Amino acid sequence: MKLILVSGPARSGKSQLAERLAVSSARVTYVATGWSVPDDADWQGRLARHRKRRPACWSLVETGAPGGPALEAVLAEAEADECLLIDSLGGWLGARLLADLAEESLAQEVAALPGQLHRCAARVIAVSEEVGWGVIPVYPLGRRFRDLLGELNRNVAREADAAYLVANGYALDLKVVGRPIDQF
Repeated sequence: MKLILVSGPARSGKSQLAERLAVSSARVTYVATGWSVPDDADWQGRLARHRKRRPACWSLVETGAPGGPALEAVLAEAEADECLLIDSLGGWLGARLLADLAEESLAQEVAALPGQLHRCAARVIAVSEEVGWGVIPVYPLGRRFRDLLGELNRNVAREADAAYLVANGYALDLKVVGRPIDQF
């Protein structure tokens, strides 16, 4: 499978599943879309847990870091013998929202990313959050993030060979057990 989406809520096991799917690849590049916040001990602990789980032979690219490469550039430069594990699409979207792009520009980037993931020469395993299952955020930025990420996940799932939904430590491949809603 060339493009795999792994989505789910917080602490569901989605990153662990993505890492297990990637471990069989000879060459893995872990693409971190978040950024380090040195004065946030909780965030630093989360990053450390992710680092500890990854094999030492995996390379790391931090697209969320200031001055780091854009995710789109990493996808364009990837090679066929490589596996990109992107963790996560929500981190990418959050960084794009914080870049304060015009609404139309951001919408174009969100619309373009699923095709870029699909066309990437490398095998791609993309982790993403499921954030729209609870209350509607009271702040406009929170609602915008939730809506855009829901749209992004839906469109990546459409392009993907497998779309795993991870909840409570269990995974379902929605492409196997589900049907696209346009087939009803």
